Amino acid sequence: MKFATVKYQNEACLAISFQGNAKEFILWRDYVKQFPNDKVITQTLNFLDFIKRSEILIPHLKKNEEALLALPKHSFENADFLMPYRPEVYRDFYCFEQHAKTMRKGRGLEMIPEWYQDPVFHYGNPTSFGGPVDVVAYPKDCQKLDLELEIACVIGKEIRNATLETARKAIFGYTLMNDWSARDFQDFDMKLNMGPTKGKDFATTFGSYVITADELESKRSGKGYDIEVEALINGERLVKNNWSTIYYSFEEMIVRASKNCTIYPGELIGSGTIGWGSLREHHIEKGLSNWLKIGDTVALNWLPEGPTISNRIGNPV
Repeated sequence: MKFATVKYQNEACLAISFQGNAKEFILWRDYVKQFPNDKVITQTLNFLDFIKRSEILIPHLKKNEEALLALPKHSFENADFLMPYRPEVYRDFYCFEQHAKTMRKGRGLEMIPEWYQDPVFHYGNPTSFGGPVDVVAYPKDCQKLDLELEIACVIGKEIRNATLETARKAIFGYTLMNDWSARDFQDFDMKLNMGPTKGKDFATTFGSYVITADELESKRSGKGYDIEVEALINGERLVKNNWSTIYYSFEEMIVRASKNCTIYPGELIGSGTIGWGSLREHHIEKGLSNWLKIGDTVALNWLPEGPTISNRIGNPV
């Protein structure tokens, strides 16, 4: 299944694609009308509500598949997709070896054994999240604005001290994410060993829709999935790479994140940047010197047909 928040008749509506064309969705509010006396259904008003109740609602949808598929279907364009929901907690990992090696090289550092011991993450800023077509304000005083092409995982079950198996069962689904980065701010902060902080907290965009984990199972490959993703700047491809190149699985990330810590439905976990999925990597290895500027459009695509993000960079606010 695929889930999205879409603009329909000037309202933000939860929408579901049960099968077939990913751009054809059924509105949740039409499904709700079929069950006027079911409080779990009628009190689910948006995507975050749905995620938090997904252990009940997903079986409900599957049980009533015939009724669901009989409802009107609506076709939506990319511009109709809104931010799926606002995560309450957001962790971003560092799980693609190519990216980690190159970024450390750029700081004059070798890879260290600890990177191969456990996946590591930083906490991001959920209040700065935006949707797949939102304008991203250029960060004031930044001189080195960059993109980061990532996969994001939506947590669907409360979990603590997870095993790999319980972590797998806690995954609701996946989507694309751009972890926008102000590299000059990040460089300053990381000299003080406090993580990327101001280099990351001004904008993160994700969407356009979330694909449930079960739908991807046939594509599983290594620690990830045989799914290609790409990043384009003003229509020119920066990178195309495969999710299967990831070093740590999302299950392993969840095991680490949930150690002595409870993770709740609706929390978002980022994979870290896929290899070559940032301008800085191309600067380090290929001698490029360009950064993103006001007016540029950055697009991320899940190939061949999947979620897509396309954000224009606007003036500082």
